[in-house]
Amino acid sequence: MHERFDAIVIGGGATGTAVARDLAMRGAEVLLVERDDIAASGASGKNHGLLHSGGRYVVKDPESAEECARENRVLREIARHIVEPVGGYFVSIPPDPLDYADKFVEGCKRAGVEFHEVSTGEVLREEPNLNPEVQAAFWVNDAAIDPHKLCLLQALDAARCGATIKTYAEVVGLLFDGETVEGVRILDRAKGTVEEYRAEIVVNAAGAWVGRIASMAGITIPVTPNKGTLVVIHRRIVNHVVNRLRMPSDGDIIVPHHTASIIGTTSVNVEDPDKAYPTEPEVLKMLRAAAEIAPAAKSARMLRAYAAPRPLVGGGAGREISRTFRVFDHELEGVGGFVSIAGGKMCTCRLMAEKLSDLVCKKLGLRASCRTHVEPLPGAEREVDVEAEAKKYGLYNALVSRAVSRWGSLVSEFLPKVVERPSLKSVVCTCEMVTAAEVEYALRETWARSIRDLRRRCRTTAGTCQGQNCSYRLAGLVYEVSRRPLEEVLEDLATTLRWRWLGMRHVLYGDQLRQASLVLAVYNCVGNFDRIFGE
Repeated sequence: MHERFDAIVIGGGATGTAVARDLAMRGAEVLLVERDDIAASGASGKNHGLLHSGGRYVVKDPESAEECARENRVLREIARHIVEPVGGYFVSIPPDPLDYADKFVEGCKRAGVEFHEVSTGEVLREEPNLNPEVQAAFWVNDAAIDPHKLCLLQALDAARCGATIKTYAEVVGLLFDGETVEGVRILDRAKGTVEEYRAEIVVNAAGAWVGRIASMAGITIPVTPNKGTLVVIHRRIVNHVVNRLRMPSDGDIIVPHHTASIIGTTSVNVEDPDKAYPTEPEVLKMLRAAAEIAPAAKSARMLRAYAAPRPLVGGGAGREISRTFRVFDHELEGVGGFVSIAGGKMCTCRLMAEKLSDLVCKKLGLRASCRTHVEPLPGAEREVDVEAEAKKYGLYNALVSRAVSRWGSLVSEFLPKVVERPSLKSVVCTCEMVTAAEVEYALRETWARSIRDLRRRCRTTAGTCQGQNCSYRLAGLVYEVSRRPLEEVLEDLATTLRWRWLGMRHVLYGDQLRQASLVLAVYNCVGNFDRIFGE
């Protein structure tokens, strides 16, 4: 690895990976450092996977609405293989104020949000689980997108353009030449070593931690970490994204995502972004709010709850702060070689990166223009004939279809391997239909080190069984491919299961608690979990 770069990007979330991609495509020598895995820690990987139409913000935050509406159209083109164009409805359910509809329509027109009014009969035919008391409805151009895969593919494209991606690399200090930032000091968490890298520009894109990184340069950035708690239901109770037709509030949205539904979300300011955890009252509040939208939520099984900190710019209560973004040129504050970006949303990360990269390239003297809005992400270059690929490699259509939904045309980089090694056809995760070939590819080619990393790439352990059927198989593949010491792989397995339990503990009661007890017994009796790891 080089020791000096044009730009070092801190943060492997949506914004950081988008910046690395943009700068690398413009010809800059880029190093991206992330303290965990890609999209592992912050809001980029722990959201409801909504590709916003902008409708949610048209009344209160029109600038964010315009940004979302514009980037919605871009991502549908450059990342179409990870976008499910389900569409969405904004529905008014008593006691939602009926006069909000007029403000919504005016806001959509101003912000350029695609919408049209639909009859209550039509929306109930499309959404039979919807509350029958719906009194008004509008269709909008919402969609579902895989946030983990968006970040990963941006990093992968950056690497293919020459960028260096270094995960599990925590920034523990900035390097200075007088009043100018000239690099970073990182702790390589995989090796346990401290390393230094230098660059002309250091980009602080650390999400909710952007203020913490800025403080290393003696700079204060007005970032408010704002926690959003979400709840995952084991099946799709709606066919489209459904929002309440009212001012944004807690639990007013349900997003169909892969094989599940995600209920969101809260908006609570927190002091420490590393301590943004869901609470039982928040989970119950989400469930009750979802049941107001779709009564079927009452009988649905909750898989887990999770939370993440948004990096909002400004002060005040959570929903009072705009969801737009801001670029900070710290040279104006007397600190050269250092820029930051904060705020925004996952679906506007490409636009955010474009604006920041324009500034960085100006400082570097690079004249290349942005191409990220027209160049497809890896896997979106061509359509895949699922039936033809399944027949070619002797796989079920469903297996290939699900793989394509996660990787697009990148399946051509791992499916051919099943010809020489038929054992790679084996299904590792039956919930999400993941083959050994896909898991091996993720481990070899996409910086995955652990079972949790594989979840973000392949959705293993994310299905209905929450890893009960696949965790041991995944541990075996991690060991075979990575050749890490057995003790490390066993600790990886233990850590994976602990994190799964952390996500489930707030939804365990009644039948779900009894089922969880059975699962624990399976781990202990069949896998000797208690004997291997003790208490």
